[in-house]
Amino acid sequence: MSGGGLLIVNADDWGMDADTTAAIAECLQAGAVTSVSAMVHMRDSEAAAALPVGEALSAGLHINLTEPFTAADIDEAVRSRQARIAQYLNGPNWRRWGVSPTLFREVERAIADQLAEFKRLYRRDPSHFDGHEHIHQSLGVLAARTLPTGAKMRPSFTYLPAEKSAPNRAVRSAVNGALRARFQAPRYFFSIRDMHPSLGGAGIEEKLALSSGSSVEVMCHPGWADERTILLDDAWRTLLAPRTLGSYEQLGATAAAV
Repeated sequence: MSGGGLLIVNADDWGMDADTTAAIAECLQAGAVTSVSAMVHMRDSEAAAALPVGEALSAGLHINLTEPFTAADIDEAVRSRQARIAQYLNGPNWRRWGVSPTLFREVERAIADQLAEFKRLYRRDPSHFDGHEHIHQSLGVLAARTLPTGAKMRPSFTYLPAEKSAPNRAVRSAVNGALRARFQAPRYFFSIRDMHPSLGGAGIEEKLALSSGSSVEVMCHPGWADERTILLDDAWRTLLAPRTLGSYEQLGATAAAV
């Protein structure tokens, strides 16, 4: 895509468990979401990849370095490597901004493990990368050589001036600067919770309207009952109707420009 706008409505946690997968599939079939971020080595990862909806599904890799794998049949080295990283990252919050030098190679290998499993399940490369609990924003992940340079990556949240302090927005801008130095990313990134009034958010029409001339991702979690209700409501599809909908596969250099 060049010059025009693009709205990506991406559902996180595809394959986490059967209930989450079913909720996302329902939203896909209703036209309420346009792409997914898939988890691997989780209880429903195999079944989610095998669903008919997955044949033409635009799916990214939802990198998981914080939550235990729940699939039954996993190589023990893969499971234990991810568990060591999760134990570290689930400590003090500051740890999530970087990674221990002693774990850097482990992070690279854990990402490689998950990328290989994604390719096994879907028989193609991910459309994009992001992270469970936003762990892809960790400097240790952004620097990982097992992530292909030039790949498409979810940025940090976009907040309007009235929503967050100037220092908060400055930090996110710095993270996005580092991310965009190596990856392609949408210009704007919002959570549906921060924009929909029924979920305590604000500015929904203003934020969706940004997609008229730029690229916007809206993150959602259909596995959460309140978000699923919003996504399946006719009012949500009315808001989407005038937009150019798509996925990270349509995100090009011009649409992704800062």
